Amino acid sequence: MIFKLSIVVIYFIVAASCMDTQTERPPKSPEEVIKESFQDCLKWTNNGTVPTTGHILTLELLIRYLGGHSDNEITVIEDYFNANPTEIKNITSGINQEIYGAILKLFCEREYPELTFERCGETKKNAGIIRSLEESKRVAPGYSSYTIIDGKFDISI
Repeated sequence: MIFKLSIVVIYFIVAASCMDTQTERPPKSPEEVIKESFQDCLKWTNNGTVPTTGHILTLELLIRYLGGHSDNEITVIEDYFNANPTEIKNITSGINQEIYGAILKLFCEREYPELTFERCGETKKNAGIIRSLEESKRVAPGYSSYTIIDGKFDISI
């Protein structure tokens, strides 16, 4: 009888210890999501190592991080720069966190409307874990150039 009682007590102890007692963490602010995602993007574009201060995020690297060279990523970037033509000058000196965040928001709204912004950022990070920059370069060629014709930003592949 004591043996059966011991088994029952052990069962309840194990069951209680397996229950998830953690509370949900509060959602991250958009600024936190952008900062973390931008840092992850820089690390991914530096082949998985923490980037040096001289490492910049180029247009091609951003396109690759967002998923490749499909029309979806390119259209989002073109639309952003067409709506913000004063930001085009920043392409040659690298894409900063502010521009990256605005493009990421636009990308998430269009490509993942069913996800929260935080979840979309996590999705991009997870995609980077699955495919490295070197693998991305083997699968898809880089963009050939971008042009500005009649004030319209266009990426050519």
